[in-house]
Order: sequence, then structure tokens, then C-alpha cells
Amino acid sequence: MSQPNIVLVIMDTVRAKNLPMYGYQRNTMPFLNKISKKSILYENAYSNAPWTIPSHATLFTGKNQSEHYVIGIEDKLRTETLAEKMKRMGYHTFGVSNNPLITALTGFDKGFDKFYSIIEQKNELLSEDETLIKKIFQLRTYEKSFIKRVFKLFVFSVRRKKVKEFIKILLSRIASRIRNTSFHDKGANKTNKIIEKEIKTLKQPFFIFINYLEAHSPYDAPKRIKKMFNAPQDRVEIVEFMRENHTKDLELINNAYDAGLYYLDTKLKELYYIFKKNNLLKNTIFIFTSDHGEFLGEHGYFGHELDLYPEVIKIPLIIKFPNNKHTHIKKEVSLKDVYFMILNNFKLSQKNIFIEYYGLDTFTTKIPLSLRYRGIKKDILKETSQYMAATIENGVELILREDGEEIVYVNNGTASTEEISILRQRLLKEVGKIKLKRTHYFNRKRLINKLRGIKHGKNRNLR
Repeated sequence: MSQPNIVLVIMDTVRAKNLPMYGYQRNTMPFLNKISKKSILYENAYSNAPWTIPSHATLFTGKNQSEHYVIGIEDKLRTETLAEKMKRMGYHTFGVSNNPLITALTGFDKGFDKFYSIIEQKNELLSEDETLIKKIFQLRTYEKSFIKRVFKLFVFSVRRKKVKEFIKILLSRIASRIRNTSFHDKGANKTNKIIEKEIKTLKQPFFIFINYLEAHSPYDAPKRIKKMFNAPQDRVEIVEFMRENHTKDLELINNAYDAGLYYLDTKLKELYYIFKKNNLLKNTIFIFTSDHGEFLGEHGYFGHELDLYPEVIKIPLIIKFPNNKHTHIKKEVSLKDVYFMILNNFKLSQKNIFIEYYGLDTFTTKIPLSLRYRGIKKDILKETSQYMAATIENGVELILREDGEEIVYVNNGTASTEEISILRQRLLKEVGKIKLKRTHYFNRKRLINKLRGIKHGKNRNLR
């Protein structure tokens, strides 16, 4: 058989806990559930990070965060990527991302012959003008009127000679407000149309990467799907629940999230039938997985990042081969393993699971946490702004934190003292001195920034 085509589908923010093939009571993804019955289903798959950029970087490089150091939105992927290696193996590479963080700006287009960024949700934090970003978040903090915020930001932009940047941000905000009044998908429609067009001329063998954002906050779906799941009619901004510490609305949050999953499933079905219509199923391997999960009120958290509990790191992993081989694999695997499986004819390596989180404040150094997460309790910000690492084996997860706290999470039954001791030794051997991890990261970032400043004749401080 010739080299198979490979389609890597990242279902951004999809956690295993809310999927029927992982025991969830609702059939949130009927098409994927059907596909899973003729696929290899990994029962215990994990992301190597609790949010987008570092988890994608590990998937694209096969390296841990402390090796690739792509941890915040100002970090750019520079290591040789999966797409580059696939090209060397004779593959034609093609990528489509709906996530504003997975683009050429962060280096994730490296190695792709063609890479489309379908950005329906723009992120103003990717703007290069840090003073403008800080002003936006300051205005959000003390100015409730949207019109007054716009006027004050305009005046500020004129003084700073940043009117073009202001217009871009304003148009993005207006578009976002329009979408809140009616359903507007996050890029899946455009993505599938691009795939349908490009697949006709894409040479084989091909490697296709797709990031779908439909399950990501703000949670949304067409009205008919919202009715099916008794979801709120308005889009649900998950961070608002964290600010207001909602506990009574947890069912509504779950309903909104589930509705988004169902809509995503309709787009996956559409994608699959594009390949079927073009007679490509007989030589194409599909990988359906996620970059991280989501907190829906568990442990007092909403959204992702924040911590390393199972809700945010346990993800689906379903690999569909042309021969419809079906089995369940219980062994723990991670996105790092997926990288090596793709390169090694889908042979599963025996690597230990290693998961890291460098803290909430490493997302961006452009604005302080007090502005970005205004209204969220200080103890939560403090608790989530620290380094933590985890390892998992035989259903036992051990989390070690920078403040010295140790958390043991057992999937079923109990863990012996000896099991925990082995995991602790393994984790400490991998991590080294926990209290120095963030210091090393920020020192490295300052040095790189200083060198770039010298190169470009200026010296910008990152932190």
C-alpha cells in the first residue's frame, strides 16, 4: 500500500468527559460516536498542557514545554515541526486553523505548503501595540458604557497615532456584538468549503491539519440545537461565570457546551463526506483529538488554563483507519505520542506522560492579570499563577505545584503509597527544581527579547 493520507483534526476545547464514547449520558456527538465504533479509541488520552499554544507546540514538535518553550502568545514556534518532517517524507502539507493563536504570527504555519487562518474570533492581544492593549483592558475595568469606551479609545489612538489599529479592533468588537444577537459559527463553514475546494487538486499523499473552534467559549449553536439541549439562547461567555462565581447555573453551562459539541459534530460529518465524495476514504487515516479540555464549574473553575485536573487535560483520541479496525486501548497516551505515532506508522511508543503548566500570567506579558481577569478573586489568580506538573499511570494522576502542594487524583479505586512514591520520583526527575521553572522561563524570555531589541535597534521589555 502507498503512503496513506493523514487528516489530523483538532477539536479545540473538547474534553473527553462530555462525549458519548467516553461514557457521557448524552449523545453530544452522534457522528463521531458512530465513527468511533470502527476506529481505534484511546480511553485515556491526555493533552500535555491545559491550553492551546503549548499543547499544539508539543503536538507539532514532540517536545515538552521545557524543551520547546512555546508557552505564551509572544513565543514563536521555531523548532522543526511535524509538517516539515512530513514534507521530507514526501507528503503535501495543508493546514486550516480557526484559532487566532494557531497562525503564522505564532509560527504554526511552518512546514505547510498552504496554511489558511479562518479567524472569526480575533484576539486583540495579538496586536503589536502593547499600550493600546493595556488601554482596552483599563477601559473595560472602569468604563461600563461601550460608546464611551470606544470614544476614549479613539482619542487615545489619535494621540498615539494608532488609528488604523483602533479601526481593526473596533470592527472586530462590532462583529462580535452582532454575532451575539444571532448564531455565527467560528469558522467551520468556511473551513469545510476550503477543504472541499482544495481537495480536488491536492496531490497525494497529503497531510492535512485542521483546528475547529466550535466548542470553544463563547458557547454557541444554531437555535434548533440549543432547544435540543435546553441551552441558553444567548452566547455563553465562560469567564463571566468565573468572575461572578456562579454555581446555580452549572446545568445551563453544561447544556451550552453540549450544544456546541453537537454543532461541531455536524461539521465533522460534513468533512468526512467531502472525503467520501472524492473517493479518498480507502487511503486516508483520520485522527480526531483535542488540544485540551474545559472546566465547567469543577473545582470552582470555568474555562481552561488554570490547573491540571482531568477535566482540562483528558481529551478524546480516535484514529480511523481505512480498514475500519476497531479496538479500545486503555494505556495512557498524550499528544506527544500522537506526534511520534504519525511519524512512525502509528506504532505506539512507551513514553511516560508528562504535563506542565507555567501559570496564568505566562499567557501574555502585555497586560497584568488584574486587568485581563478583572473581577476574579485574588486567591484564584494566585493559585493559578504558579508552575505545576503532572504525570499519570494506571489511572493515577499526581500533580506537584510550585507552592509545595501535592494532589493525587485516582480515576478508579485507590492508589498505594508505593505507586504515588514512584510517580513522585519520576516527576521530580523530569521536572527538576520546580520553584525555578518559571524563573528560567522569564529569564530566557527577557534575554531573547533583549537580543531582538539589539538586532532591531531597540530594547523592549517583555515583563
